[in-house]
Amino acid sequence: MPGNVPPQTIAQCMTKQDPVPKNQASGGQACKIKDMTRTGSTVTWTMECDQGGQQMESKGQMTYKGDSFEGIVKTIMGPQAGNMIITTIITGNRAGDCEYKKISALISVYYPG
Repeated sequence: MPGNVPPQTIAQCMTKQDPVPKNQASGGQACKIKDMTRTGSTVTWTMECDQGGQQMESKGQMTYKGDSFEGIVKTIMGPQAGNMIITTIITGNRAGDCEYKKISALISVYYPG
């Protein structure tokens, strides 16, 4: 992804049991969290996705502070995309309750160039 991508705001439901933001780059394709570790208020994870045969691996870290959070995700695209690395900086805030009593988060995504 050459150059900077403008910041984006995404509304997403998250829970204490599922604290990892969904991978927006995967386009809703099959993604699986392979490793997730919690240390205090920080969550780290590795996620693998298959987007129509295109493999991706993301490694992320998110720190929660009350009703807000911030973190970083590095995604390595597969060989079909030249093993491109995408760095995503994420910040978010709780926006209220949503379906099934999950926490709704407004996530701002920034891709530094």
